Amino acid sequence: MKASELRLKNVAELKKQIHANYKDMYELRSKSAMGQVPNARLMRTLKKDVARCLTLITEAERAGAAK
Repeated sequence: MKASELRLKNVAELKKQIHANYKDMYELRSKSAMGQVPNARLMRTLKKDVARCLTLITEAERAGAAK
């Protein structure tokens, strides 16, 4: 997901997105152990999405603290 799409969400929605990504990562690790990975780059994409969400949450917290 692009950062511009994520910026439209509020903090609660970003946290839900992080939770969903962690769940997908868990399932992907399970499939990887069994050798059934459909897309090897998907894990990297999910990790980067989590990092983007966490960055946007931190930005929102700092913007709120500055006001």
